[in-house]
Amino acid sequence: ERLRHIASRIERLQQPTRDIFVACYVERKKYKEVGQERGISVSTVKKHIVRALRIMRESRHIAE
Repeated sequence: ERLRHIASRIERLQQPTRDIFVACYVERKKYKEVGQERGISVSTVKKHIVRALRIMRESRHIAE
């Protein structure tokens, strides 16, 4: 049940934030690796991760 809720929250993330989040947290890639693959800086990868985690936390509070 919990994994289903998490997957649902991930699906609600916008592109490219969702893809970057999945690459870092599901596929366990390093920020540097994701940045190189996408042609973006590590800083930009971090910004997407921070955004994704904030949205996931907010949606958790809404669901409770």
